[in-house]
Amino acid sequence: MEGNQTLLDLRLCGPIEDNAFRALVEWLGGNFPRALVVVRPDLGLSATGHGFLRRLDRYVESRRMESEWPGTVLTDDLAEIIIFRLCPETIDLLLGAAEDLSAWQQPNLPEDLCVLREDMTPAMVSTTHEDFFTLHLSQSELARLFKNSPDFKKRLASLEG
Repeated sequence: MEGNQTLLDLRLCGPIEDNAFRALVEWLGGNFPRALVVVRPDLGLSATGHGFLRRLDRYVESRRMESEWPGTVLTDDLAEIIIFRLCPETIDLLLGAAEDLSAWQQPNLPEDLCVLREDMTPAMVSTTHEDFFTLHLSQSELARLFKNSPDFKKRLASLEG
């Protein structure tokens, strides 16, 4: 993020699937360096989900057990937080694994795909079981998103009230 700009908190409205999902993932991957996914042991993970994690493994920067991550706080449990580099290869992995932002939930895939800035603050947060997705962008980042994908103007609503 350039300078000390205020972040806008924006909700992604409607289904984010197919071309909109592809455009969002490609734009986020081209503008932010990291992402995370979550694996909750209590929810299980399918063979598809395990296969995705195997392909992702070479790009993983850290794995840790935590009770919270952007958008979620667990009261009595821990989950594995997997942080990985965003690069052309991981963007392809993400797009090959799902066609919809809502697909990022167990048991099929890891949970709650989030995108992180260099300072590890979230640029996109997803809480897939609640079907709640937010972007946290500066005005200049938002302008770049709209320039890249004008369709997102009608898919965003302010969380400011």
